[in-house]
Amino acid sequence: MLDDLMKNIKGITLTRDKLERWINYDDWDEAIKHLFVRVGVGDKGEGDQIYCLAQIKKSKEGASSYMLGNTTTNKMLSLRIANNSKLFDMKYISNTETTKQEFIRWVHQMTKKRCDFPTKQEIKVYKQQIRIADIATMSNSVKDRLSIQGLVETESDPVIKKKLQDILEKKEHDYHESKKSRSSSLTKVDRINQRNKRQQKIRSMKHKQMQNSTRKKRQNTGSFSWLDKVVSNGEDKVENKEVDAENQEDEEVSIYKKKKLTVVDFDLNEPLANTTASKNENTSATTGDVISFEDYWKSKN
Repeated sequence: MLDDLMKNIKGITLTRDKLERWINYDDWDEAIKHLFVRVGVGDKGEGDQIYCLAQIKKSKEGASSYMLGNTTTNKMLSLRIANNSKLFDMKYISNTETTKQEFIRWVHQMTKKRCDFPTKQEIKVYKQQIRIADIATMSNSVKDRLSIQGLVETESDPVIKKKLQDILEKKEHDYHESKKSRSSSLTKVDRINQRNKRQQKIRSMKHKQMQNSTRKKRQNTGSFSWLDKVVSNGEDKVENKEVDAENQEDEEVSIYKKKKLTVVDFDLNEPLANTTASKNENTSATTGDVISFEDYWKSKN
């Protein structure tokens, strides 16, 4: 008998993870009522937690928030241990099953305080309660909605069937609303992008028009910007330098051409003394100036 009761109690016991999944369920208060949890009530002094089996009476809003897994909440559970009640944060709820020793201790406390145990019919209702909450907290995906549709079609209990039908309709409605919202959001983004592109195109066209207008104005009036003047002056200076260099070169060439030179040929194989003598001998036979060997060599090359 105790083994059957223990099995049934384990079937209606919630874990911390399941409470976190249900935390935003619309029928949260009704879904958790009368179900069981394994809650930590202290430690043995060596880091080992003391757990006991407790039944949920109701949920209350706490004064401060805390983290339940990845969810922030201020909800607390009013738990009944035998005939005593106390508020607990859900972070103290265990994710593991109640041990046999903890179950026997709970049975002993309930018997000692003359508390009523859940009946088989109540346990059946509590199991359906968990089933409905699990289905209601499924996602709005096509896969989950098809699964719920299958449960509706195969459910024989008219009350449960009606609840499942309501859950399915709500999920269908939420799915379409979410889809419509995403579509509206995307449309809004597209509108913003198109507007930005139009504005950028208009600014680009205006910039080109201003450039063309400025260019025409300069051509008509001959006016230049300070940068144009700097570049123009620089080009003029370079051009003037080139012209001066060409003029100077022409002048040197002209002077050289005007200078008439009569050059005495030298025999490069003769010694320098003989060359000098030869120059002295032929001085009377030459007309014009006599140039040095270096000048002669330059003129030949």
